[in-house]
Amino acid sequence: KVLATAANNFDRIRKLFGKTATADVYVRSPLNDESVFWFVGKVIRMITDEEAQADPNSNWRPDATTENELVGAVYPTEIEAVVSQKRLILEYAKNQLRPQNMAGPYSSALELWSAPGDSEMDVVQNKITLVKIDGSTKDLRDGFHVKDVGYNPEIYVGDEKEKGGLRVERDLEGRPVKPEFNIN
Repeated sequence: KVLATAANNFDRIRKLFGKTATADVYVRSPLNDESVFWFVGKVIRMITDEEAQADPNSNWRPDATTENELVGAVYPTEIEAVVSQKRLILEYAKNQLRPQNMAGPYSSALELWSAPGDSEMDVVQNKITLVKIDGSTKDLRDGFHVKDVGYNPEIYVGDEKEKGGLRVERDLEGRPVKPEFNIN
């Protein structure tokens, strides 16, 4: 139910703002392999009309003011969006996506990392450095409301369940360890 609610929030906010308000989320399991970062889904957050308007890729339109859509008293930051969903993301990742890499003895050290929304291809091509997300729900500001954020989990199909889905290699700072390349 919690995952369904987070996914519904994601869909609702995504319709308002598109990728402008989205961040891609990766999990690093250093006790399993410190250089592998697994793509585990996307988070989204309510943003101000000004933030939406500043991005030409936003779904936001001047005649569709979204100020009254905010449930809480503050607009969530990207870090708050990820941190507020941390437990859900990590539980889903270790129980549904990659238990063989994240559950059991590995689960105590899991880390969340982010990249710009819808940037999976650029991440794969080593064009983007991932950013570590630290913190917990105790770091959320007064006025934050979980309905102002959402989570859209990565879902594995077919062979991905055994062989795994999208993962990238990075150094301990989230930087690509191999040169940038393009896919033809």
